[in-house]
Amino acid sequence: MCTFAGNIIRTFTKYEGLLGQILNLQILEKLINQVEDSRFEISSEAFETFRAIFTHKKESEKKIVADFILKNYDEFFRLYKSLINYDNYLSQRTCLKTLYEILDDPVNSEIMIRFISSKDNLRMIIDLLSNENKGIQFEAFMLLELLIRNISKATEPDIKTLILHNKLVLVKFIKGLEVESEQEYDYNKDVMLHYLDSLH
Repeated sequence: MCTFAGNIIRTFTKYEGLLGQILNLQILEKLINQVEDSRFEISSEAFETFRAIFTHKKESEKKIVADFILKNYDEFFRLYKSLINYDNYLSQRTCLKTLYEILDDPVNSEIMIRFISSKDNLRMIIDLLSNENKGIQFEAFMLLELLIRNISKATEPDIKTLILHNKLVLVKFIKGLEVESEQEYDYNKDVMLHYLDSLH
């Protein structure tokens, strides 16, 4: 039954006229509750549906999603962070990867700027970097790389000040970090170190 319901909702996400009907906080909250269900088939179906709503879309559909997130920014990220904090490796890692995909899409530049301008979000990323699981560390690293790459766009000046204040510690940590996806990490590590080096 959960597979049938998931397939129906994911089909709706492919049509602009129906996508707007699915995008409401009540549906998202129910999906997130199902992601946190202890039964694997329900949890995985719910997360696949959640990802289908927010990623891999045509430009016009991305705009609908971006408008929804901006309109409901605080509540959307309150719900999203409950997923990030959910104590399940697969859900947590996929959630962080999906967040990176959302924030790194040019259509969502306004959402990205608002996200990286928050000290709470920076603190969350740093905390996740200290996670004992290397997969979670890698996804947190990617979010930090995105933040540092775009730090000049942050509307909160304290963000840059915090990064500058901890620059040497971050450089040492990044150089010593061992992650699963080493080839991708090496490339992004060089990018991050370049941006850190240019910060003054």
